[in-house]
Amino acid sequence: MTERNCVSYTTMIMGLVQKGFWSEGIWVFRDMRWFGVGPNEVTMVNVISAYLHCGGIKVDKMLHGLVLKIGVTGFVHVCTNLLHLYCFRGCLKDASVLFNEMPEKNVVSWNVMLNGYTKAGLVDLGKEVFEQIVDKDVVSWGTIIDGYLQAARLNDAVKIYREMLYTGLRPNDIMIVDFLSTCGQVMSNFEGKQFHGVAVKLGFDLLDFIQATIIHFYAACGAVDLAHLQFEIGNKDHVACWNALIAGLVRNRKINEARDLFDHMPARDVFSWSSMISGYSQSEQPDLALGLFHEMLASGVKPNEITMVSVVSSIASLGTLKEGRWAHDYICKSSIPLNDNLSATLIDMSEYFPDNFMGLNTKLISLSSLSWPMFGLTD
Repeated sequence: MTERNCVSYTTMIMGLVQKGFWSEGIWVFRDMRWFGVGPNEVTMVNVISAYLHCGGIKVDKMLHGLVLKIGVTGFVHVCTNLLHLYCFRGCLKDASVLFNEMPEKNVVSWNVMLNGYTKAGLVDLGKEVFEQIVDKDVVSWGTIIDGYLQAARLNDAVKIYREMLYTGLRPNDIMIVDFLSTCGQVMSNFEGKQFHGVAVKLGFDLLDFIQATIIHFYAACGAVDLAHLQFEIGNKDHVACWNALIAGLVRNRKINEARDLFDHMPARDVFSWSSMISGYSQSEQPDLALGLFHEMLASGVKPNEITMVSVVSSIASLGTLKEGRWAHDYICKSSIPLNDNLSATLIDMSEYFPDNFMGLNTKLISLSSLSWPMFGLTD
């Protein structure tokens, strides 16, 4: 094109964003700004969405300033996307200010603000927003319910759920999964069975991921026979169902049963291997844990940080320095994320080798110096 204007740039940006080419859309926007072409409200809706999908990259205030400068704060879709960006980055104070200043709000705007609070664990503030929503939809109800469930406040979540049913709305599959997962976490057998019944009534129990969640729920509550029953009537081609039952058997210290199920799996992923290795490690069978770990590597499945916690713990139990150094080097070379549990396990392992303590600690410090202060190992 010999001359590009706002419409041509916006059309290009919108096309890229709608196709999921977020970074490319941002580059076109930068080109647009470089050549002094001013954006309009449609441009900003798509540009903010692109930045949101790219992780925000600390541009929320810059975009907010541009929205104010070009005078498009009266467009609800622009402000809602900007609100989403603030919430996504955890800038709830800025989000709240923007939300209160919005001249127009739709249900999506309310849901975004509600979600921002609940994801930050501020469920009571979220409830205040929820109560002000005039036309609540299933997303509104699901968001506040999820907030209570994430805070392990099952009774409050059930109360809101019943209020939702009274309005004539029905739960979706995600809501049922959230309830069943929380019931498993807090071992609430009665409520979990009720939501299993709801899943069956609505036909959600035919969905693979809900079958796995039901298995996990029963196993978490110690009802291994019911977990087995759900597994038998479920989809045997879905690896998550196998994983849920194996993890449940391990949790209930039925290691031999878990291994038998593991050996009959048609396919295994990193969670299958990790659950079984963890079972051996926790049941004081470190030699079997390490043997299975080497089988995992030979099969071509790459371990994750959860796997390595069990592996390092098993090595510490056996007191094999050679294996310990190998595991530490493997973690470094494979770029396995060093979370708090893995950091602590590596530190514990180093204590089993007093003659090599300093050498191993030096490597640990280089791997993650940030994890040491929390254990009181630095000034």
